[in-house]
Amino acid sequence: METVEDTYIVLDALDECHLLGLKQRNIHLLVTSRLEQDIKIGLSDLAYDETAIPVEGGLISDDICRYVRARVKESDDLKRWRSYPDIDALENCLDYRTLKETLASLLKTLDETYSRILHAIPSEHKKYATMILQLVTFSERPLRIEEAVDAIVVDTEGDPYFSLKYRMPDPQEISRYCSSLVAVVSMTECSDGEDSERVELQLAHFSVKEYLTSNRLDSGIAQDFQESTARAAIAKACLAYLLHFDREIPLKEVVQGFPFARYSAEFWMTNAVVAGDKDKRVLDFIEQLFYYQKSSYKICYSLYRPDRPWDNTLYEPRDRPASALYYAALGGLLHTVKCLLNRSGFS
Repeated sequence: METVEDTYIVLDALDECHLLGLKQRNIHLLVTSRLEQDIKIGLSDLAYDETAIPVEGGLISDDICRYVRARVKESDDLKRWRSYPDIDALENCLDYRTLKETLASLLKTLDETYSRILHAIPSEHKKYATMILQLVTFSERPLRIEEAVDAIVVDTEGDPYFSLKYRMPDPQEISRYCSSLVAVVSMTECSDGEDSERVELQLAHFSVKEYLTSNRLDSGIAQDFQESTARAAIAKACLAYLLHFDREIPLKEVVQGFPFARYSAEFWMTNAVVAGDKDKRVLDFIEQLFYYQKSSYKICYSLYRPDRPWDNTLYEPRDRPASALYYAALGGLLHTVKCLLNRSGFS
């Protein structure tokens, strides 16, 4: 600091700092603090009475009120309340007593709030809502809205597993399946020097994930959000989506027309490993993908090579992928490795 002509330092909330002795003459200090006696004494040699400016409490209160109002108005954390009917009841409170009584009648905890929202989801939406919540809760990366739209179309028990005609006409409406538990969020990303918009589906608040993965869920809902169950459901959706490519399709067409394909290729295996060998349907799908190695196998490993996770290259089908045994061993699919070895005649 001695090498420059003047140094200006602002110390905010000095009452929360460790006091240090300074003797540099070219330093100018602007200090804010509560009026603590030890600080007043410590600064007495540096500050004259006329340089100390008390801030009026009323002005501070007004600033705090404005700040709180702005935060409440803009807070993403409050999104989950916007469609909550009890909140609207507060608008009808014309006096303090009615306001207190209405506030007391609101649900006491977030757990009760989330439980109420889950139970209020219409029966015809529950299948889709469960899949969406499983995905956004356990996904390894943020889920794009177009990926989620295709994920809920997948019918793991159907024939075919996927059909374009069942896609939602308006993807933005997907959050309505889960009421206020999820939010559609627009994000800006920079790639090759250019900004581009993407739309993600996210949990409305981190406490939603904490609740869904806790042991506090009602018994009728808890099973769906045990990690092994949820990841088995995700693995089945990913595998079924890939298996519906039962004919040769240009890779460019797959990328442009089937947004859940690359996600499925990248993440089906990590979810299947957690699911283990307890879900027979997962094992059946892996068998269909690995043993028969039809076009779905080629498309899967043209979109993503698990031994090259850093590489976003799209591999043309002529670039033959490795063997199923290699990928099964790489991914830790023990049951599948044993089955492949048995089929190959190894003991």
